[in-house]
Amino acid sequence: MKKSILIIASFVLIFSLGSVSAQNSCCSKGHMNNELSDNNSNNKMKSIKGDKITKFSVLGNCEMCETRIENAAKSVVGVQSAEWDKNTKMITITYNGDIEVNDIEKAIASAGHDTSNYKADDKVYNALPGCCKYDR
Repeated sequence: MKKSILIIASFVLIFSLGSVSAQNSCCSKGHMNNELSDNNSNNKMKSIKGDKITKFSVLGNCEMCETRIENAAKSVVGVQSAEWDKNTKMITITYNGDIEVNDIEKAIASAGHDTSNYKADDKVYNALPGCCKYDR
């Protein structure tokens, strides 16, 4: 009987310690995440301070175009985000003030997509998959 009580008490103690340990690690993770969130918020605030946003037209048709266009824009150093809308054919770009929008448009055109100010090279355009060939 004493042996059974000791075993049960041991399980209760072990379970309690495990629960406290998990709670502490959860709380400390939450605390760390709050700190990280605060740091990220500060970083975002710092980076947003000098950021600019621009929109311009980019021709394309499908999700493959979207990926290609956004990746081309993001390949320009200083571009933080690029989102192309296939319905409106407009791209929204967030970038730091150290780069020129023309550089972003040139990068997209070099990937095969005409922009407001730059036409893609015919060879590059012709190499696009059939579904990506938009009306020029």
